[in-house]
Amino acid sequence: MRIHAERGIYFGKIESDGIRLTIEGAFLVGPKAERNVIELDREKMLKWMKGEDVPVDFEGNAWVILKHNMYYLGGGKASGGVVRNYVPKDRRIR
Repeated sequence: MRIHAERGIYFGKIESDGIRLTIEGAFLVGPKAERNVIELDREKMLKWMKGEDVPVDFEGNAWVILKHNMYYLGGGKASGGVVRNYVPKDRRIR
């Protein structure tokens, strides 16, 4: 029997055009981030945590950190005024 275990925390994934942060990665990086941080209102935060893409006032095509008040919600890909959702299905709210 083989058991594979890794130590540490899954922080994010390096993509060809940047880093896609997990919720934990956003909590670690978010307080120091000076750009590409998008504040969501309660309605958009709930949509995000349900796994939906959300419309935002963000120009450009970049990996962003999403937050609501002081709570970091993870990272997503902003493009065309929408942030694509990467919250894993098992971490979404119903």
